[in-house]
Amino acid sequence: MARPLRIEGAGFWYHVMCRGNAGRHVFHDNEDRQNFLNRLGTVAGTFHVEVHAYALMDTHVHMFVRTRDANLSRFMQRLLSGHTQWFNIRQGTFGHLFQGRYKALVVDKNAYGSEVSRYIHLNPVRGGAATKEEVALRQAKLRDFQWSSYRAMIGIAAKEVRPGKHGSEPGTDGGERGVGEEACGAGIQGES
Repeated sequence: MARPLRIEGAGFWYHVMCRGNAGRHVFHDNEDRQNFLNRLGTVAGTFHVEVHAYALMDTHVHMFVRTRDANLSRFMQRLLSGHTQWFNIRQGTFGHLFQGRYKALVVDKNAYGSEVSRYIHLNPVRGGAATKEEVALRQAKLRDFQWSSYRAMIGIAAKEVRPGKHGSEPGTDGGERGVGEEACGAGIQGES
């Protein structure tokens, strides 16, 4: 059975997810993560893709992006194959790093953009219902987590991804700050 075609279009918003092959790590250390962010900025600039949110977890990546051209597949191919080649050389491994094809959901930004951003930014502290103490610990962990756009979005860190003159910085949308800390904080208390 043939795979379904990707839905691509200029100006489309996507929640993109990439998982490690067989649940393996796609980042072994901070150098791997920093290389991915550097590559993300460069490739986003090349393909005119705006990166509005991201979270780099050990075994997977989440991104909220907008394509200015109908080129999500080419953007992702360059990003993931480049990171895989670099990772394999550095780790002395070979073969697939990412599991199958990436998943990309087209998002109506006006209706669901804030929810997608919140979902991505809360990924590092995702859990069930929490006590008041657990909520405080999750909030502290989220503010300290370096490998998402959350810190830049709330203004406590520099923008990590700089796609250059062709794209925007994470957590921004032509001047908007995106989902605020209050909105993410509400999700910490009972996200599942």
